[in-house]
Amino acid sequence: MKLLKYLLLAALSVSLAFTQAGCQKQQTPPTVDLTSEEAIAEQKKFDEFIQSELVASAESDYLTTHIYFEHPENYGIDRSKVEVTLGYLEDDDAAYQERVEETQATKAALDAFNRDLLSDQQKDVYDNYLETIELDIARNDEKFRYVGGGFDTMTGLHTQLPTLFADYILRDEQDLKDLIVLINDVKPYMDSLLEYTKKQAEKGTLMIDLDTVIEDSKKTYNEGENSAVLTSMFATIDSLDLSDELKNQYKAELKTAFMDSFIPAYGAIIETMEGLKDSKNNTQGLYYLENGKAYYELLFKDKTGTSRSIEDTQKLLDELAYEMITAAQKIAMTDRNAYETWAYNEADTGYTDFESMLADLNNWFKQDFPDVGDIDYEIKPLDPELAVSGIAAYFNIPAIDGTTKKQIRVNTNKDALVIGSLDTFSTVAHEGLPGHMYQTSYAYKNIPNVFHNLFANNLGYTEGYATYVEFYALNYLSDVPENIRTLQKVMSIYSNCLIAQLDIGIHYEGWSLDQVRQYMEDNGLNAAAAEVLYAQLQSNPGAFLSYYVGYAELNELEKEAKAALGDKFTAMGFHQAILEAGSVQFDIVKRHVNQYIEENQ
Repeated sequence: MKLLKYLLLAALSVSLAFTQAGCQKQQTPPTVDLTSEEAIAEQKKFDEFIQSELVASAESDYLTTHIYFEHPENYGIDRSKVEVTLGYLEDDDAAYQERVEETQATKAALDAFNRDLLSDQQKDVYDNYLETIELDIARNDEKFRYVGGGFDTMTGLHTQLPTLFADYILRDEQDLKDLIVLINDVKPYMDSLLEYTKKQAEKGTLMIDLDTVIEDSKKTYNEGENSAVLTSMFATIDSLDLSDELKNQYKAELKTAFMDSFIPAYGAIIETMEGLKDSKNNTQGLYYLENGKAYYELLFKDKTGTSRSIEDTQKLLDELAYEMITAAQKIAMTDRNAYETWAYNEADTGYTDFESMLADLNNWFKQDFPDVGDIDYEIKPLDPELAVSGIAAYFNIPAIDGTTKKQIRVNTNKDALVIGSLDTFSTVAHEGLPGHMYQTSYAYKNIPNVFHNLFANNLGYTEGYATYVEFYALNYLSDVPENIRTLQKVMSIYSNCLIAQLDIGIHYEGWSLDQVRQYMEDNGLNAAAAEVLYAQLQSNPGAFLSYYVGYAELNELEKEAKAALGDKFTAMGFHQAILEAGSVQFDIVKRHVNQYIEENQ
């Protein structure tokens, strides 16, 4: 399951964690001497354990090692032990039990440490990792074995593979040889995932938008040797310092692998999904699967990183939505011109290219966010054939010891982005500065624990933070009237809250399409879009929770800090507090915000 593990880590869905005990933990009790011999020994032992976890994780997964390390040997990782493979989905009972036992062994190793003797930074690592492992143990329960899968319409394997290989980094000739091996591995890996999917049909847990997966897969399959993925890989080969003869030789080998493995993998998807049309397939929420509601509770924790119950989160979203719509109504009543300008999408930032936009953000954000030095970056347009509907842009996570430019890819299709719009400005801030690109740069520079940097990747925090800064960055558009900027923010947040509520309604409470339509009508959303939105949320459980619940959590922390500090509150100080722990569960972020408050009251 190595490839799926990497894609979930890098794409867009990584394990997060929650335990009631973890929520109650505090930092070091005042009576503990962290400089004692016993404490120093425990801290050293913990560092060694985490280092061993880093090495084991990297050496067991080629993609992790290749993507995240330019020089893995500098981190104790032995390249010779890293098998060049995508792996495959091992679903036999022995392999399943082995995964269960490995996770339990990791928890036992963590439980053996005396947490009180660890440094505060180590406690962050410990708490986040323990919660991750405990969530993994819960999800490893036999009753969830065939719930979920790899064919969500937004982030399924069939949508991620083209991007993975089109953006694939080649640093030298050996990387190119390895790439050819990986392309040859696509068909066997896909076959293993499709066998798992067939078992889901047998078990009655199949839940796939078959027609959409077939439609998307046909686009890739029909491109054949004219695929933009192959063209992109050829262009990367051309950038290597190799003779023309060698380049042509490798291109021929890569093309053969692509046509013999990559393209047939998509043919297999189409054939399998067509064959499953006669099977029982749940076209409603997870609520309607056996154990589906319990599975969603775990998925919710994984996606959001919050310790709140689903019910408490619903209350939080309701309160935030009410606050936002009230602010919007006030502007609509007092500044009709601003409201109509915003409502008819007539607001314009004046930008005509992405480069100028990001350059200005690079100048502006430094007054409010901790300095990380100069960030070397580039913006590259996506090939139209690779652009996924609904994804305007994305940030490619760089190697932790990388020397290449950090990269943002933008969807330049006309239906994806209008360069001068407020939405596009927010998207660039979200993916770039002070969003993902900055947050990653900050973590790589300031958080020394490499394992924590790479594997404590809490999607609720990461996407919640990027959503927070996309709204914060609107403050910098001084040429756009304030009321228009405020409407952009509050109405976006309002819509986000409602979509998160719909996700919960469909998968946790079992809402039907009619209930979704009614909820949209009651709350001022375009009910004509109900069917499309229902289909998207139904086939992608929790897809938007990381963004919208994550934002709501950070918004609450900001409110608490402002209320406690009053005039002593600074954006710089708050941003330092929410960045310094890394991408972690929100109870850990809250500890740092509380410390910021205590130090500045």
